[in-house]
Amino acid sequence: NSLPSGHTTVAASVSIALLLVVPRRMRPVVALLGAVYTALTGVSTLVGGWHRPSDVVAALLVVLVWTALVLALTPATGIDRRAKHTSVGTTVATTLLASGTAVAGVLAAGLLTGALSLFADRGQEVVDYVGTAFAVVATTGLVFMVSLLLRQSTARGRTES
Repeated sequence: NSLPSGHTTVAASVSIALLLVVPRRMRPVVALLGAVYTALTGVSTLVGGWHRPSDVVAALLVVLVWTALVLALTPATGIDRRAKHTSVGTTVATTLLASGTAVAGVLAAGLLTGALSLFADRGQEVVDYVGTAFAVVATTGLVFMVSLLLRQSTARGRTES
């Protein structure tokens, strides 16, 4: 098939675009829902046999690079107000994304290196398949956590008019 996964690129870019334009208080919810939607899309391309894990990870990284570039060039919008502190919602969403990323990453690493014997009775193919699915979930969580933090931090620099 092709690198990067077009399905995952579209899912991630639509979710990130929404993250960029919604008001600050909605961004944590959008980041969480977008991460779930994108992870499901990415894993479904593996299940459907359309893409390899590297295609999905590449798609996520392409979206992250473009997100960082857009945020570097457009640091504030009219919907942002100056924030003195990180919101509770951002802290909770970041914690959930970081925790999910860490758990999925540990499971992926454990399965792919053979350190975890989960699913071993099902055969090496299943172990590798589940391990790569966890790697996709971990990468998705990382991309959305970084995107949320970048978006919230670029909004902080704007002064009130």
